[in-house]
Amino acid sequence: MSRTGIERPAAVEGRWKAATAADLGVAAVLVAACCCVRLGAGADAGIDWGRWIGLAGLLAAAIWLVLRFPRTADPEDLRESLYRAGPLGRRWGIAGGFGGLGRFGALRMAAAVAVLILAVDPSAPAGRTVPATVGVIGLVLTVAVEPFVVRLLRLPAPFVSGLPGAATLPNRTRAAWWIAPIGLLGTVAAGIIAAAGLSGWLILLISVLGAVPVALLIRQVRDRRRVAAELRRRLPEAVQAYRPEFLLYTARPDDASYQLQMWLPYLARAGRRFMIITREELPAEAIAPVAAASDVQVPVVCCRSVADLDLIMTDSLRAAFYVNASSGNGALIRYHQLTHVYLGHGDSDKPPSYNPTHAMYDQIFTAGPAANRRYAEHGVLIDESKFRVVGRPQVEVITPAAPERIAARAAGAAPVVLYAPTWRGHVSETALSSLDRAEALVDALLHRGAEVIFRPHPFSYEDQVDTAVIERIKQTLAEDARRTGRRHRYGPAAETELDAFGCMNAADVMISDVSSVVSDFLFSAKPFAMVAPPTTPDDADFVADYPVARAGYLIDHDLDRLDSVLDELLTPGEDRLAGTRAAVRADYLGDAPVDGYADVFVDAVRVACDVPAPQVAEVAESDDGSTTIGRDTVRRNLDSLARTIITGILAVLALAGGSGTGTAGVWIGAVAALIAVLVAGLTLTGRMRADTTLDGPRLILLLSSGVSLINSDLPGAAAGVGVLIMTLALVTEWAVRQAWSYPGVIADNLPGLTLPGPSRMVARLPLVALVAAAVGWLVTLLSTLVTAPLGWLLLAIGVGYAAVMITVVGPARTRLVAAATAEDEVPAVLQRIGPEFCVYFGSGIGASYQIGMWLPYFLRIGRPFVIITRSLPMLEEIRQLTRGTDVPVLYRATLRSLEEAVVPSLKLAFYVNNAVRNTHLIERRELTHIWLNHGDSEKPACYNPVHAIYDLIFAAGQAAVDRYARHGVTIPEQKFRIVGRPQTEVIRPAAERADEPTVLYAPTWQGPYADSRVYSLPVGQQIVDALLARGVRVIFRAHPFNYRFDADRRLIAEIGELLAADRDRTGRQHLWGDAAEQQLTVEECFNASDAMITDVSAVISDYLASGKPFAVVAVGRTEDELVAEAPAAAAGYTIAEDLTDLEPTLEELLITDPLAADRERVRVYYLGDRPTARAADGFVDATHRLLAGAVVG
Repeated sequence: MSRTGIERPAAVEGRWKAATAADLGVAAVLVAACCCVRLGAGADAGIDWGRWIGLAGLLAAAIWLVLRFPRTADPEDLRESLYRAGPLGRRWGIAGGFGGLGRFGALRMAAAVAVLILAVDPSAPAGRTVPATVGVIGLVLTVAVEPFVVRLLRLPAPFVSGLPGAATLPNRTRAAWWIAPIGLLGTVAAGIIAAAGLSGWLILLISVLGAVPVALLIRQVRDRRRVAAELRRRLPEAVQAYRPEFLLYTARPDDASYQLQMWLPYLARAGRRFMIITREELPAEAIAPVAAASDVQVPVVCCRSVADLDLIMTDSLRAAFYVNASSGNGALIRYHQLTHVYLGHGDSDKPPSYNPTHAMYDQIFTAGPAANRRYAEHGVLIDESKFRVVGRPQVEVITPAAPERIAARAAGAAPVVLYAPTWRGHVSETALSSLDRAEALVDALLHRGAEVIFRPHPFSYEDQVDTAVIERIKQTLAEDARRTGRRHRYGPAAETELDAFGCMNAADVMISDVSSVVSDFLFSAKPFAMVAPPTTPDDADFVADYPVARAGYLIDHDLDRLDSVLDELLTPGEDRLAGTRAAVRADYLGDAPVDGYADVFVDAVRVACDVPAPQVAEVAESDDGSTTIGRDTVRRNLDSLARTIITGILAVLALAGGSGTGTAGVWIGAVAALIAVLVAGLTLTGRMRADTTLDGPRLILLLSSGVSLINSDLPGAAAGVGVLIMTLALVTEWAVRQAWSYPGVIADNLPGLTLPGPSRMVARLPLVALVAAAVGWLVTLLSTLVTAPLGWLLLAIGVGYAAVMITVVGPARTRLVAAATAEDEVPAVLQRIGPEFCVYFGSGIGASYQIGMWLPYFLRIGRPFVIITRSLPMLEEIRQLTRGTDVPVLYRATLRSLEEAVVPSLKLAFYVNNAVRNTHLIERRELTHIWLNHGDSEKPACYNPVHAIYDLIFAAGQAAVDRYARHGVTIPEQKFRIVGRPQTEVIRPAAERADEPTVLYAPTWQGPYADSRVYSLPVGQQIVDALLARGVRVIFRAHPFNYRFDADRRLIAEIGELLAADRDRTGRQHLWGDAAEQQLTVEECFNASDAMITDVSAVISDYLASGKPFAVVAVGRTEDELVAEAPAAAAGYTIAEDLTDLEPTLEELLITDPLAADRERVRVYYLGDRPTARAADGFVDATHRLLAGAVVG
């Protein structure tokens, strides 16, 4: 079960109950069918009623399952949404997705084994039994493979379209949806063959034919991935040959291709080659046909991982243009050699048009002066030099009212009114739509005889409530058109056949709300009205919040003034706001003349492309972790598939053996069943989450024990009831697991929100079915030795199993409801705590050290706060960090759920890394957003342009401020606050030199990108060798991220072996591994050392607090370049990358130390002028002043 957005508890519980009831119903029909076949096998003569009733049950269950298959992809599941149905699917009402592929696997396996029960009876010859058994095994395994096929279909792959020299990627399958129905059809056909007593070879043939679609799909996916891999390998070469000058970029994961499409013709007019870059396949595949059909064919490339962006970086690229403020834009902003230009996809007075994340771009192309002012008016500080007024080129096609139309209106022609409401937005700040008033508004227009053009925002279709409103309005317009003959436009006529500007040209007036279409409509000079949002009932407040409204006629959200506004809006010649609109038009759309209006934008594109690349073009690293599929994941999937196949084959063999009457068959079935139980048990033992792929084999095992006992205990009614009860109990187990897996609110130290996790008993429930199956088979074996009716024992086993399920289903339901209800309680619970600030962690890696280094100082502030994380693994890390502190930790999965965490007491938000999802909270303007980082160094991560999106930047010293400007990153000085580096307070100053010095070797990590690899670990062994030769004690502390790479783990291990050998030989107590990285903090390593060797790392500035000497390895640059890029290196000793000067440098580092006097000056420059012992005071005092509402200077 999944949770998207905010669901009502009743809806969650109702969906759970409905799914459980349907599963129970299908399972009951299938088991009853199987039992009827076995019980009917004892009929003396006549028609074998049990066999045909069983077949009818199989058919009913198959139909029931097919009806439950989804007919479209889950709109929240973007990977499944990639698979659209072809013409055949659309004819059957299938929109796309996987359909039944991988769904209801256990029940479909049960349907398959029902065929075996139909085919194998006590009198069946071996010639029929063996091929039928093999055929059923094939049917079962085909179903078992499906979940893994779905995982293959979900795997990301490169996508390239229209790039010369790049291979053509095969089309995606459009037939994934029909594999499951075809499989069930084959199962029913096999059942008919079995019921008719035909040859088992026909069942085997159907099984083979049924596996063909899955095999072809796997082959198609394999071939497509091979081409994709070749595409990725050759991509740099193809891009280099194409020589693009700029990129058009979107990181939105969904299909918002209209945002790209609106800019294509105007970017093409610049006459420069460019490419469209997406970060997901869905938008790439959506825009590719449009780009190919444009006047200038534009290549489309999907760079899904951040490392893939390296592949498209060529020396010809000069600029990147962004059509939205997606959180993933920061991944491209890292490339300093490009000029980054924000375009947007419309201009309005809504929050998206003054989003603080726009500050990260080098230039912001705005439509008019109003857009420039809008940022500052809403407290968003952006350097004025970034703004460039270029107009809104798309509106050049909008025309004013034609004279003949004006005359017709004056003569009494019915007005044509465009009603274009915006969508409800992701969060409350953008919930400005008038669609909740649309029906009353349209009715009023129809009452006045108007012709209506109804064009809702395309995103409104993503909300079920809004979609229902839209459909009712379409129906109203259709009925009015039939009754009156008025030519309304709606549906495709207004949403696809005409674009937004075509609708504007066809209209006499427009009614909208707070939407970018209002700004665009200004170009027409026609009158318009705006519906106020419910938050601004007063006209003065409405105009103050949304200044474009001064040019329109204002309708209150309750529509109390609707009649009077429509009277004025629809009366020709009564337009009192015409003059105001002209002035507002120049303010919002620029004052460029109508002729050649778009040329201003085109010229600006050329200028951006002609900006020379900076000499320093390093790439800032990402804090979001890898998106690649690891070998461990593949290995786990293959292991799970193998166990499922083995268990499934054994379970079917057990059923086949138990379906006969011979003792040998029963014993063979028992052995197969017990081995299957063992394999499944070993798989499930030790796992807190059950492997759902084993649900089908477990169900078959339960069926096999019951069927075998029915055969040996005729008539076997008690055994039949027993196996039915056991099967229903197993299905109930699935429901219990679903209820416990529903996440709800995941939190720590938040009373009222913290929900219990699955107990060990719940985790062990899958084993109960295996025990029941094993005991059932032992009873069957006993039946071969005694003649007593043992069916009652199986019934008792079923009752016992059901009793266990009954005890857990109630708590599971209670937990499900509590989990669903808890979401509603988030604001209230947080308000009781009253957090004054939050620590936001949007990354999927690094919480333990990135939050860990700041946690003591957050606690020292002495005010209530909450840590918000967007990653479940990170919640566990943070939970360990905060153990014993009572600090609340809250997991927020979605953007909308994040909104619930912003309570009135919250004033500040701190950020410790560059996670792309930081932008999700930054949009909340009631908070002051503060950048902290997790270290201070000269690496690109410490002058990333993305930092401009924060309201304040807490800098350790003036060096951090100067670093941005030195690298061409423009951030207003008002955003910086020098607060020192709190973590250095525990660093002790240098003592007298020891006879046997201790040197800390602390290389940084390699980083995820080739251009940012400034680490010295590859030469670390030679450095340590040289230190040992001087009799130095070494503390080797590797960066924790280096353990993510196989090659680096080997390098670390080799250095460890070197230190261990020296310790054994000399007795020197070197520290490495856990001793240096876990048992000691980095500051304790500083204190234990007399000197340090590192590379371009945050530890340099921190080590300055000690006053001790240090050396820096100049990786990838000369020594002079290192000092120029990292001024702190001037206070240390530089080691060349090839280590040719290692020995003389060590002499200075450990003996002469000629730079001792320079280090204090550099310390103040990097860490501020506070004494080291009071290093935390600046941070704590600045935070207190912000919480008190004071301006921190």
